[in-house]
This record gives sequence, structure tokens and C-alpha cells, in this order.
Amino acid sequence: MRRLFQALQSQIRYKIIVPYLALTLMVTMAGAAIAVGLVAASWEERLQNQLAQVGRNTSDALVRRERNHLDFLRLIAFAPANPDRNVPAMAEVFARRDPDEVARALEPYYRFGVGNINLDFDRMIAFDSEGKALVDWARVSENVDEPPLRIEGTDLSQVDFVQKIIAGETVEGNDKFSNLIYFAPDVQPYFYTAVPLRRGDEVVGGVMIAIKSDRLLASLEKSSQAVVTTIYDLKGKALSTTLVSRDNLAQLDMPPGALQPLLDGEAQSVFTVELNQRGYQLAYSPLVIAENQVGYFSVGLSRDFQVQSLSLSRNSIVAIAMFLALGSVLIGYSIARSITRPLANLVETAEAVTAGDLERRSTVASVDEFGTLAQAFNQMTEHLLQLYRTSRELSSSIEVARGLAGTARTPQAFGPGPGGRRRPTMESAG
Repeated sequence: MRRLFQALQSQIRYKIIVPYLALTLMVTMAGAAIAVGLVAASWEERLQNQLAQVGRNTSDALVRRERNHLDFLRLIAFAPANPDRNVPAMAEVFARRDPDEVARALEPYYRFGVGNINLDFDRMIAFDSEGKALVDWARVSENVDEPPLRIEGTDLSQVDFVQKIIAGETVEGNDKFSNLIYFAPDVQPYFYTAVPLRRGDEVVGGVMIAIKSDRLLASLEKSSQAVVTTIYDLKGKALSTTLVSRDNLAQLDMPPGALQPLLDGEAQSVFTVELNQRGYQLAYSPLVIAENQVGYFSVGLSRDFQVQSLSLSRNSIVAIAMFLALGSVLIGYSIARSITRPLANLVETAEAVTAGDLERRSTVASVDEFGTLAQAFNQMTEHLLQLYRTSRELSSSIEVARGLAGTARTPQAFGPGPGGRRRPTMESAG
């Protein structure tokens, strides 16, 4: 580690590249993290808005269903006499309390209702002024042409809304009633709507239609485009859902953290739950029927789409960040090379000159400061070489002059030479 640190400190290119690279990676990673966080928040907000819209669609669909039931029941309640079928007015039929006659009068309405997608009910009950059922039909098949099961002996006289109807009472001026009801032995609740039948001012009975909650939720889900729709009682216990079987219904019970905000008056509570090993975002809201809260409902969307979209966005952001980081590294390396390459050339040239190679010249020819420095260094080296040469020439001249001067000062003598001639000889002085 120490050697690596020393190597990084030994060259200026590393001093430039390493901090630049570290800063680039830090900025890129921080930017990518911020971008991923913003994208995640955006997708979360989009899912929340979509859930809110799905919840509104569900509430609107339920209101439309209730209105359709009321409109249908009004047609029955105010049905006039039908001479072609020898059927008197509906109120008169109920006043006679003849079950067969009531059944004959209601049969075309029943067949129309179960075959109409906006009604599609499972139960029709006509009762007299004492709350005793004159007709109680239960749907037994999805085939609308199959006759219903006729249930005998149904007594609704102890049911609260039936008592109000036969007594002629109203609730806030309204004598039509809608809510949830159970019919034994069925364990699921029914959504019902009931209206009175009057002959003049006299209540002669009433008629009620009811749809199973499972069928109702499936119909609402088509309108709202929710992935899962569930209804709960006022304690948050799941009553019906479109996702799991009734045996596993308990796993959809509202968590306390979702129920409490609704009890505190908030319009919606959003939680993430795992069902069938998949994540769902559920939005809980009060279930209001006939302007009365009768429980809660939730709509849910799968988080798979959000997770997939977020993963795709995250991968794209990471890829872009890596590309930018690589580009930054390459650019930084190029910039560092543009600085260190001419600097290295100048250093090598200086070392060669220092070692005595005065013929060595820098090859840097850029037009920036390095080029100016190289030109000045080469000129300086050229002047140094000229001075060195001049110095050597002067030194040589001085040595020659000294040699000549020494020769001139040496005494000479003549001795006999060949042929009897005399020749000079060197004598040592002293």
C-alpha cells in the first residue's frame, strides 16, 4: 500500500488524474443516486394518484349501481296495470297478498334484471305490509334463462329497514333504503336496495333486490380498473374481495395503521401489502351507501409495474452515469496527458543536459506555455553549448600559447653533428 501511495505521489500525472477521477466518480454517483431517488418518488406519486383515481371510480360505480337499482325498483313500484296479460297495477297486486299473482307480475322484471349488466342481481324479495315474503327468488345459475330458486317462509318483519318501510317511516325524508345484508346460509354479504309500494297513502308492501358482494366487486372492478377490490366492516374485517378465496380472506383484514387514520377523519389511507407473494399498493376509504358509512373498501394496484418501470429507469440512469463517468475519465486522462507529456519531455531533456548531453533538445512544439518554455530551454541550452565550445577553444589556445612560451625560454648549445657540422642541443638549466 505504501509503495502504491509512493508511486502515485512520484508522478504528476497521477496527482492530476487520481483526484480528478475520484471527484468525477463521486459527482456521478451522487447525481445518479439523486436521479434514481427522484424517479422513484415520481413513480410513487404516480401510483398514489392512480390509486386515488381508482378509488373515486369505485365510489362512482357504486353510486351508479345504487341509482340503477332504485330506478329499476321505481319501475316496479309504479308499474301500471297490464291488460294484455290481465295483470293489475303492481300496488294492487301486493295489496291482494297473493304470492302466485305477485310472482306472475314480477317475473318479467326479474328476467330483465338478472340479464341486465347494470342490475345483475342475485335475489329479489317482495314482502307484504307485515314483512312476510310473498315472493323470494334466489338466482342459482349464470344462465339468465334458468328459473330462480323460490324460497318459502322468508320473514323480514324483524329487519330494521323493513319495519321502517311497512311503518311508512323515512330517514331524512328518504323512504328508499340501501345497505349490506346477510342471507343465511350464505356467508358473504349482499348489497341490497329496497323501496315501499303504496296504494295511495297506504303502504301495501315493499320489494327488494340484492346482489352478492363478490359479484358486485367484480362489476365495480371492471369500471375502476383496480387489480384488487375489497370491502370491510366497520372494524376493518374483510368481508369480500376479488383476489383471494374466502378461506384466505383474513389476510386482507385492515391493519391498525390503516384503520386509525380513517377513524381520525382522513379521506384515504394507503398501505403496501403482500398477497400471494406479490406486492400490492392498497388505498383504504370509507364505504358509504345511501349517504351512510357502512364500512370500508379498498382498491389495489400491483407494484410489479412500478418496480419494473423503476428498474428500467434505474438501469438507464446507471448506464448513462457510467457512460458519462467513462467519458469524464477519458477526457481527464487526455487533459492530464496533454500536460504531462510535454512536461516529461522537458524533464528528460533537462536530465540529459545535466548529464552532459548539450546536443539534446526538447521536441515540444505546442503553442501554449509548454511550447514557450521548451523554446526558451532550447535557446538556453544552445547558448550554454556555445559558451562551452568557446570555453574549450579558449582553453586550447591558452595551452598552445603556454607551450610556445616555454620553448622560447629554453637555452640551446651546438654540438658536433654528422659530417663535422654542429647541431643545437638542449641543455637543462641549472
